[in-house]
Amino acid sequence: MNDRVIKYFNGIAEKLASEHLISSTIKNSSDIGYARENLVRKFLANHLPGRLSAVLGGHVFGFNQEESKQLDILILNDLGLNFKENEKPFSPIENVGAIVSVKSTLDSNTLVDALTNIASVPQIDPDIMDFVNFPGEPFDFFTRLFPRFIVFAYAGMSLDSTLDTMKKFYENNVIPSNRIPNAIIVNKEYYIQYNSEPVTLLNGGVIPAYTFTGMNLEEKLYGYPLFHILGPLNGYSSWLANMRLDYSKYFNVYLESHLVGKR
Repeated sequence: MNDRVIKYFNGIAEKLASEHLISSTIKNSSDIGYARENLVRKFLANHLPGRLSAVLGGHVFGFNQEESKQLDILILNDLGLNFKENEKPFSPIENVGAIVSVKSTLDSNTLVDALTNIASVPQIDPDIMDFVNFPGEPFDFFTRLFPRFIVFAYAGMSLDSTLDTMKKFYENNVIPSNRIPNAIIVNKEYYIQYNSEPVTLLNGGVIPAYTFTGMNLEEKLYGYPLFHILGPLNGYSSWLANMRLDYSKYFNVYLESHLVGKR
């Protein structure tokens, strides 16, 4: 990150903190929740690649799977079906590039709530999504990486307490590795990452796959997590040129169950 980019994202971190402070003076709890989530949605909308959009979320559904729990922000691609008649849209999982859970304060209860909601998101169906002009098994690789899951909080318990709560949660719950948050950000305080692939560091070291790494943030790096979560979303958008979606399977099951044969 050059100095200009560092200053820019540090400013975004400060802006989120100050605007959340102002919104906390709202008396109605539902309005506070909306303001909290919309601040993050606006940040994302201003920085996402053109083929992605950020909407205040509802629920995500998949083929022959339970619908997800309530989700705060959905990042959607421009290939899939849209269901936007309601104030909070719902979406098929194949249309989702990322999901963001937003908390005013991250404590053990709100963290478990976020982890539980993320774990409830259905899996992508290979009959609905596939890829063209890719060698090997792109579907398996893609679904290890996407959708991305992000937890963002304006304040929270310590980094060690968060890691400890996560450790206990995943010891006591069987969760697919692709339904674990890739990033947990407590604004201006710390950043936790989870990677499903090994990560090679600039010094030559390697972070093993399926591990959590956390860092407390120095003042000059307040904006680093906000910058860092955007990279994989840009990477997601590069898959769209080769992605193919066929939603007929969703409708065919319903039609087949209601067709009456006549001779």
